[in-house]
Amino acid sequence: MAAAIGVRHPKWEERPLLLVVPRQGCTPTRDSVLAHLAEHFAKWQLPDDVILVESLPMTATGKISKKDLREKFRDALVQKEQAQG
Repeated sequence: MAAAIGVRHPKWEERPLLLVVPRQGCTPTRDSVLAHLAEHFAKWQLPDDVILVESLPMTATGKISKKDLREKFRDALVQKEQAQG
């Protein structure tokens, strides 16, 4: 499972972030996921980062709760940028 959400970005205001729940026995990396996506999407469409998570929050109707994801990861790219300094 995976979900792409828009999160705050220090330069572009908002950029995509991809959250991925790896299949059991698989250990994808940020770079391997981005390389796979690069075969199918234009460079500007690629997410700025990929975060591996254990699960994604679901709504009562069984859909991914992007609202909860946006709240939890809203500053993920800003914090990454600050950490890289």
